[in-house]
Amino acid sequence: MLEVVLVAVFVTLAVVAIGSQGRMVSAEAAAETVVLGGDTDTDLPCPWCLAQTTEEDSACPTCGQLFG
Repeated sequence: MLEVVLVAVFVTLAVVAIGSQGRMVSAEAAAETVVLGGDTDTDLPCPWCLAQTTEEDSACPTCGQLFG
């Protein structure tokens, strides 16, 4: 009888541990999602000031840092 209780406790702990890991990964993935606006002319943000840039920009239009 004691063995059955111990097995049930270990199985419950394993299920809770696996379930909580899945939620943590989902929360991290949601936090890393970047949604750009509807503007299709935007490229990656400036690595220095995070302003939106376009493919044709040779420097950031906001902070003036040169790209490349």
